[in-house]
Amino acid sequence: SSSSSSSSSSEDDAPTRREAVAAALAAIALATGGGAVAPSVARADSFAADIEADLPPPPPPRVLVVGATGQTGSLVVRELKKRGDDIAVVAAVRSEEKAAKMGVDGGNVSLLGGFDVTADASTLAAAMTGIDKVIVCTGFVPGNPFKMSAAAHSVDNEGVIHLVDAAKAAGVKRLVLV
Repeated sequence: SSSSSSSSSSEDDAPTRREAVAAALAAIALATGGGAVAPSVARADSFAADIEADLPPPPPPRVLVVGATGQTGSLVVRELKKRGDDIAVVAAVRSEEKAAKMGVDGGNVSLLGGFDVTADASTLAAAMTGIDKVIVCTGFVPGNPFKMSAAAHSVDNEGVIHLVDAAKAAGVKRLVLV
């Protein structure tokens, strides 16, 4: 019986599956690439590093989290907040009031209110100006079950297409789709 209480204690401390996914998404979005480098490239990189040592540090990458007030999106924002000032998180939300009530903003997180994935790609691209990476955590949550199919299609299908097209147009370097 003592072993069951200790195992439940460790289970309570273990991240939920959704929290683990959020941490993985944050890591994927922030990954820099890596891999093997040819010797000539390594020498060029070394030379560039010497030159860059005299330059001011680059600004932190700007990471846009779309669907930041949803179950997964809010966890992704929380995970990115933990990483501190090394990144600038922009929480794309439809309602700034809801996001503020949830505590999504603050720290290294700013809100981008009125962000609606059903808008056209050019509108979304304008909002994505200066964004380096996007994590898409949208998912339709039904309100009226009789209109669910059309609304879900608008968010989950067309909305994602709009986001991808907008990210390309805005010069986003990486898009992660949940």
